[in-house]
Amino acid sequence: MKAHPKVKLAVLSLLFLAVLLLAMLFMPFEETAAFNADDYHYGMAYSKQLPHIPVLSQETGYTCYAVSMAIVKTYLGAETTEQDLRSELALSERTGGMLPNAYLDYAGKAFQPLNCSVALVNPTSETEILNAISASLELSLPAVIFYSAKDDWNEPHYNTHYAVVYGIDMKNEVVSISNPYGYLEQLSFAELFDGLDFVSYKAEPLLFRLGRRFGVIKKNSIILFEKVR
Repeated sequence: MKAHPKVKLAVLSLLFLAVLLLAMLFMPFEETAAFNADDYHYGMAYSKQLPHIPVLSQETGYTCYAVSMAIVKTYLGAETTEQDLRSELALSERTGGMLPNAYLDYAGKAFQPLNCSVALVNPTSETEILNAISASLELSLPAVIFYSAKDDWNEPHYNTHYAVVYGIDMKNEVVSISNPYGYLEQLSFAELFDGLDFVSYKAEPLLFRLGRRFGVIKKNSIILFEKVR
């Protein structure tokens, strides 16, 4: 029995859409522009590290979003725990991670009592990334990054993660972070850029990649804080 022409057309259309979707998924993403020292605003000898940055440890494999906020709030003088923050923001029942746009909304509520505004930026070059971090540190304010990193809850796999940047050393090409896994560490600039660009996310889930392709998830996501006078 021959298939109806409309059925054939529908099948061919679905096949075409599937091929198109696969092609879009596996096309290379636009690369972040390389570092240009001439456009870096603070000089190649610049070094800054905020003192007494808190170290907090997340209680689940997905609550780095809450712990990174708690680290910054505690640093700003409002001692906060993961549980305090999740309760305050009505997130106690949440059982998954959080993308940067949602992080921005919740952080705005969390930091409002401290007269502190929150912004999300997505620089397009390595120079802009370092300028944004350095500008924040110059104001004695940490910055939060959303990047791919080794998953301490599921080694040796990688996952997306939030961490708090509290220092930079241009000469040695490293940033210092307070990692919500419960320790301080340094990332080389190469590790920072690869993480922000998700290059190190080798087993990137299909839905995550789809979100990136359609702009729902953006690379180089940095959350910045500013004290409102």
